[in-house]
Amino acid sequence: MTTHATSPTTPLLNTAIPCRVLVVDDEWSIRQVLHDFMSMEDWQVHLAPSGEEALKVLAEGARFDVVVTDLKMGEVDGIGVLEAARARDPHTGVIVMTGFGTVESAIEAMKKGAFDYLLKPFKVPDLIRIVHRALERRRLQIENVKLKEIIDIYHASEVMNATLSLDEVLDLLVRTTRETMACDALTLVTRADRATDDQPMPMTTARTWSQGGLPGECLELLTELEHEVLETWLDGGGGGLLRNEEAWRCFTDPERARAAALHDMMVLPLRSREGVWGLLTAFMFTPSHRFSDERRRLLGVLADRGAVALENARLYGDLKETFRQTIQGLAQIIESKDPYTRGHSERVRLYAGLLAEAMGYEPDAVERVREAALLHDIGKISIRLEDLNKDGPLTPNEYEMFKSHTTRGKWLLEPIVFLHPLIPAVYHHHERWDGKGYPIGLAGEDIPMDARIMAVADSYDAMTSNRPYRRALPHEVAVREIASKAGTQFDPEVAEAFLVCIEDFKRPQRERRERWVEILEARGKRVDPATLPTEPPPES
Repeated sequence: MTTHATSPTTPLLNTAIPCRVLVVDDEWSIRQVLHDFMSMEDWQVHLAPSGEEALKVLAEGARFDVVVTDLKMGEVDGIGVLEAARARDPHTGVIVMTGFGTVESAIEAMKKGAFDYLLKPFKVPDLIRIVHRALERRRLQIENVKLKEIIDIYHASEVMNATLSLDEVLDLLVRTTRETMACDALTLVTRADRATDDQPMPMTTARTWSQGGLPGECLELLTELEHEVLETWLDGGGGGLLRNEEAWRCFTDPERARAAALHDMMVLPLRSREGVWGLLTAFMFTPSHRFSDERRRLLGVLADRGAVALENARLYGDLKETFRQTIQGLAQIIESKDPYTRGHSERVRLYAGLLAEAMGYEPDAVERVREAALLHDIGKISIRLEDLNKDGPLTPNEYEMFKSHTTRGKWLLEPIVFLHPLIPAVYHHHERWDGKGYPIGLAGEDIPMDARIMAVADSYDAMTSNRPYRRALPHEVAVREIASKAGTQFDPEVAEAFLVCIEDFKRPQRERRERWVEILEARGKRVDPATLPTEPPPES
C-alpha cells in the first residue's frame, strides 16, 4: 500500500453530519494509515482488528456510511462483514480489500453487494476516491428512497381523500405506514364516536398489524397499552418518538414491554378539526432497526392527511344515515295513506335486495336498489288513494290516475339531488319487457336494470298481499305467474334469478310452517298453513 501525498479532493457528500467509516483489517499498520488519511477528510473512523469485532460493533446498533474491510481474516472474513453491514443498512457502501485477489473472489464480493473491490497494495488516494464515490452513491440512494416515500405518501393521501369509505381509509393508512416505516407492528386506536355531554368517546382498536414471525410475547403486548396514557394523548394530541423506558411506561406492565425487547415506539395522533380522535402507533422490536425523527415528521404529514380523510368519511357516513332516515320517513308517509299496502315497501325492499344480490350487484348497488324499493311508490302521496281502494275494478280515469304515480314519483325526487340515483327504478318499475308497460313504453334492455328488478319484486309482493278487491295469492301461485310472464312482462333472466332466490329465502319459512302443522295436527287441530307463524315452533 502506497501512502504518498495526494492532491486536494473535493468531497462529494456535503452534509452537516460527519460521515462514519468502519475499517476492518487484521494488520495494525493498515488500520492506522487509513485512520490518519480518512480523519483528514473529517470522517469519523472506527477501527476493528477482526471480522468478529466488526460484527460485534454492528450488532450493537452502530451505523456506518461506508465499511472498508479486508477479505482474508480469521473465522469471520470480509464477506461475512459485508453481509452483516448490508443487512444492518442496505445503503452502506462496502469496499473489499485483499492481497490475494482472484476473479472468483471479486465476483463473489460484487454479487454480495460490495461497492468496489481493491487489490493490495494500493494507493491510499485511490481508496479515498472510491470512498467518496460510495458516499455519493449512498446519498443518492437515500434521497431516492426519501423521494419515493414522499411520492408514496402523496399518492396515499390523494387516494384517501378520494374515497369516502371509512374502512378503505383505515386500511390505506395502516398499509402506507407499514410500508414506509418498515416497522414490526402497528395499532390504530380510534374514538368509537363523537362525544356528547353525558357520554365520553370510548376507544376502539380499529386495526392491528404485525410482521410475520413476531414472537407471541410481542403480539400480546400490542393489546396492553395503558388506556390512561392513550386517553391523555387523545385528549391532548400528544405522542411522538419514544425509546426504551419511555415506551415501556406506556404499558400496563412495563416489565413485560422490557422483556419483549420493545425499544422504539412511534405514536402519531390523528388530528381533525374536532380534535384528536385516534392514534396510529408503530412498534419496533428488531434490535438493529430504529425510528428517526425525520421519519416521524414525514409520517406525521400522512397522519394529518389521513385524519382529514377519516373525518370526511365519517361526515359522509352521517350524511348517508340522514339519507337513509329521510327515505324511511318518506316510505312511512306513503304507507300511512294506504292501510291495505302497509309493509309493502319494506317487503319489496327485501325481495329487491335479494334479487339484486342474485344478479351479482356490488354491495353499494344492492343498497341503492333497496333504497329505491322503499320509495318506488312515493308518487302515490299525491293521489287520493281512498278513490282507488275499492272492491270493484277501476274506471279508465281511475286507472290513468293510478298509473301517474310513477311520473309523480319522478317529479317528487328530481329536486332532491342525492335521491337522483333512485329515479330510474321509481319511474320505470311498471315498464314491461315487451314494451306494453308505462309510463313511456320502454322495452327489453332499454329498461334500466334496477327497474327490471323492481318490477319482479313489486309484482310478487302485490300478488302475495291482501288487497281490497282480493285475498293474497299463495306463494306457489305467485311464482308460477312470474314464470309464465317471463319474456313478456318481465326480463326472463331477472325472473329466473328471482325464482331461485325466493325459493332459497322461503324454504326455511315453509319448513317451519310444515313443522307447525305436524305439531297442531298431532293435537287434533286442523289449520290453514298460511295463517301460521314463521318462527320455530315449540318441540314440546
